[in-house]
Amino acid sequence: MKKMKKIGIIGGAGYTGGEAVRILLNHPEVELAFVQSASNAGNLLSDVHTDLLGDTEMRFSAEAMGEDGSLADVLIICAGHGDARKWLEANPVAAGVKIVDLSQDFRLAASSSSGGRRFVYGLPEMSRAKIAAADSIANPGCFATCLQLGMLPLAASGLFLFPRQRRGPRGKQLLPGAVSQHVVGVFANAAKSSLYPPAGPSRAGFSPRSTPTATCRRHRP
Repeated sequence: MKKMKKIGIIGGAGYTGGEAVRILLNHPEVELAFVQSASNAGNLLSDVHTDLLGDTEMRFSAEAMGEDGSLADVLIICAGHGDARKWLEANPVAAGVKIVDLSQDFRLAASSSSGGRRFVYGLPEMSRAKIAAADSIANPGCFATCLQLGMLPLAASGLFLFPRQRRGPRGKQLLPGAVSQHVVGVFANAAKSSLYPPAGPSRAGFSPRSTPTATCRRHRP
């Protein structure tokens, strides 16, 4: 019989935390060790995530159980962008505990380290072997995953993506530049106002507000 993996969740009151709890509660090889939430400590999980009513009587904890999170084999960090890094800096995690971070904090190569940990970008189609051996994984963002899954086979086949002009507000033509670095996206928006900061390992960011699209053509030397 397989040993159950103990999973702890940091920042479990938000949307991603709720989805992680729902999935893990129904996983046959996982034991949910704790769900941390500073703002909801002591409350039932189902008080916040009402879809869990009847599935669990578990309550949010104020802190990660065990000073170093050692009561869990894996920590899933569901904190907001910027908060995951702050939490890790303030709460050292035992070396034997694996971490999966759902924020953007460790996705880019230049910012993928925290203490002695180095996060691997967690797109299996691109880094399957590295993910299998990693102790720290940066989960990709939603738009980045959608785009990369479409782009990787094209790149492997010798196809390249080229930016296309898009019509912005009031019909103005928008070209990729310092303010709108858009290889893809229905609308180009100033990076500082983007709801979605760069979510992949590339240097160029994008800030889509609607369906991500891309145009491909074969590269000719």
